Amino acid sequence: MNRLLVFFLLLIVLAGCQEKKDPPARVLPTDDLEGSVHDFMEEYGNLIREGNFDSVPFLYDTLGAIIIGGDKKVFQPMDSLKARYGRYSKSKVYFKWDSMDVQMLDTSIVLVTSIFYWNQKPSKDTLKFYYTGVLIKQRERWKIKHEHESRNYASFKKN
Repeated sequence: MNRLLVFFLLLIVLAGCQEKKDPPARVLPTDDLEGSVHDFMEEYGNLIREGNFDSVPFLYDTLGAIIIGGDKKVFQPMDSLKARYGRYSKSKVYFKWDSMDVQMLDTSIVLVTSIFYWNQKPSKDTLKFYYTGVLIKQRERWKIKHEHESRNYASFKKN
């Protein structure tokens, strides 16, 4: 009986000492994923261009998102996002993405960086913003989890 016990313990120890191999690296199918992110961001731009601000909050995580812009850094739950976008005029907006880059962090997490241009009448100025967003996959759709927008501060008057 002791020999049998020693034999099983030895097998357990030897099995635990085997060299563990890393799992094979995952190859992300970037064409489909990247294309779906570009489609999502274009949908975002189209809603803004059309002045359809009531639909924009549904592009965000259902629990809300962290929004950083200017000197504000806040978590906004869905009701706050609806209120935020509800303040905008329903008029059409000049909106254009430029120099968009999509980095796949995983099949369900992406980092988007871009520049966008915004003009909403009656303003005559087209504003330039730098954009960074973290998108996550929820129920097979991209959703914004974190968003940061910064103005082009080079044009600001320095004190």
